Amino acid sequence: MALDSFLEPAEEAEDGDPLNFDGGDEAIVAQVRQEIAEKDGDIIKVESDDECEPEPDISPTETLTLCEQLEHACLQYTDINSQVTLDLLKHLRLFRGRLQRSVDLNKKQTKISAFFK
Repeated sequence: MALDSFLEPAEEAEDGDPLNFDGGDEAIVAQVRQEIAEKDGDIIKVESDDECEPEPDISPTETLTLCEQLEHACLQYTDINSQVTLDLLKHLRLFRGRLQRSVDLNKKQTKISAFFK
């Protein structure tokens, strides 16, 4: 029993087979390069629970509302000599138009059966 525990410690049994590396040689080379770069300080490792894009802090619909409010503010507080306010208003309208187009293109159509339940 003592010889078995010495030759095959429990810690190694948890890690699995070190020679069984998913992905083949390319994955091994990539892993080694990653570790070397981390040791050299070239790469800062950030661990994430989600590998997909993070949720935006503000939704596109809220952004559209804010753009509209800023446009009204630009019109309300504009100076006759202020080119900056007019430029901001122009860029806000362009941004809002492009964002609205993006929102419209990503909408999902509601099935008619959803209204008759």
